[in-house]
Amino acid sequence: MANGIGHCGKRKKSGMDASPLIQPHLDRLEMADYMPELSELRMIAMAPDRPMDFGTDREYILGCLQEVERSFGLDAFPGIAPEHVSARALIKQLITWWRTLEPTDLNQQNAFGRMPGAIRLIDTYSLWVGEDK
Repeated sequence: MANGIGHCGKRKKSGMDASPLIQPHLDRLEMADYMPELSELRMIAMAPDRPMDFGTDREYILGCLQEVERSFGLDAFPGIAPEHVSARALIKQLITWWRTLEPTDLNQQNAFGRMPGAIRLIDTYSLWVGEDK
């Protein structure tokens, strides 16, 4: 990557220049510049600003968060149990990571690959909650 361009043409920057929601403790972390897409902003806005019961999908969603944190050396919500994080904060964090993190090993690739599924599950639950209003 001599030209600083990552996969999908994303411009690279170091983890130390990252969003305040991403708190890497190692500056070896590579991240891409990020400008949210309209669909991502919609998903974030639609998600309830409170913790949600994800039913049978809870383990997948929270497991994805924990796997990304572990494999990339991140701590998304220091001092807060994952089940107490609002759906909005959770989906925003996962979208930001999906768009900015650059996996460099197999563990990171596996964790990274789970994020779209977790994002879609949160979005689906958010839509169901919105329809019940």
